[in-house]
Amino acid sequence: MKDGSSAIFFGDSDSSLKTISEMFEFPKIEDCQEREFQIDYALGTDEWFFISLNEDERKEMIDGYLLVASSSADYNKVTPNQYNELLTFYLIREKDKVRDVIFNRIFDKFYIKSKTFIGRGISGPKIKTETNFVEFNHSVDAFWDGVKNKLYFKKYSTIKPLFPSIDKYYRSATKEEIESFLENDFFLVSAAFNKSKLGERALHNIAIILDSKEIDFSDVDVRKSYITYANEFKAFDVSIENGQFKVEKARDLTKILSVLQERLYVAPITKEKRVASSTSPIG
Repeated sequence: MKDGSSAIFFGDSDSSLKTISEMFEFPKIEDCQEREFQIDYALGTDEWFFISLNEDERKEMIDGYLLVASSSADYNKVTPNQYNELLTFYLIREKDKVRDVIFNRIFDKFYIKSKTFIGRGISGPKIKTETNFVEFNHSVDAFWDGVKNKLYFKKYSTIKPLFPSIDKYYRSATKEEIESFLENDFFLVSAAFNKSKLGERALHNIAIILDSKEIDFSDVDVRKSYITYANEFKAFDVSIENGQFKVEKARDLTKILSVLQERLYVAPITKEKRVASSTSPIG
């Protein structure tokens, strides 16, 4: 639940558990590529991020979910009036005393207070109204491997509320840091720009730039170098005016951050102009 408590949907004796386990399947990570979590890397369809947890981290992030398997009698079944408070649906699998867990994030939009359908009845079309239910898309948003002590996931922003301590692996710029960053006169920020629309990746990239201390915005030559660099990639469409980067919407800032992190490059053989998905050095 959103308040940190747990309740049981389907216990071992519930016939619905078989149906759920057929839909909500444990992923075969061995058939995919594993990549240690890196926020600015774009995963391929057959890739999973992972974070290896030590014992203390496992206790803090995972063990609370496993308690229900140890003493399910202490937990009540979920009630309909709790459906709008659901945060995640998870399924535990135990083998040789090792427990694996898969998680499905339940977003607020999945809770439906009332919805009316037109369906097929015996004598023709029929109106049917369902109330107080939760849409279940049975996607695996996170997977805890109890043998490897690894937490696998596809998208950080999706699973962040499920594991509050995970934010230590990913620093985002604070509200104060964002304000300070955009107040620099290297940027020409529209009064209509909505800072609250910035995504997790943008906030993280701002934090990286601020933490690195490598970009001296007060150096006129450094500024000119960035403007020249951006102009070499016209197709990337970075808006520049009087030696300043213009910011009117979140997309503008995303492009500017790519310039500041020097993600734009020319492929050495094909000479295509591209944008790198990662800024990690290789040497």
